[in-house]
Amino acid sequence: MRWLVFGQRAEPSWVSLTNAMVGAAPLCAIGGFRPAVGRQFRVDALTAMRRLPGAVLVGGRDRLTPRACAETIADALPRAEHIVIEEAGHMLPIERPDEVTEAIARVVAASRRRPCRRLRGALRAIASPPSAAAA
Repeated sequence: MRWLVFGQRAEPSWVSLTNAMVGAAPLCAIGGFRPAVGRQFRVDALTAMRRLPGAVLVGGRDRLTPRACAETIADALPRAEHIVIEEAGHMLPIERPDEVTEAIARVVAASRRRPCRRLRGALRAIASPPSAAAA
């Protein structure tokens, strides 16, 4: 688990917490989600959020979600801050809580300066099922 989801440094308590979370998850959730993720390529849905502030974070040593995936998302969201945390892995909220919290705070602060109707419109667009042509 340490090698798979953490970066260069992993406290034993982080590994224990992650093992407990994975151990509590049903087996179908652990192995069954991957094919569904592959069918949910919804980068086009991000266009509905292109005017909203955001943050795309990725660990430089993330073995589950490669940097290229984060770059694809960031490219679709021009107002999003793209943050690569070089020595971190996949578990950014555990490994680097300060950086994650700071990124969220910046998004919230930027969102407060934007009209709420844009956010509502973006949320409606995301909630709408993809068109048959996009499938």
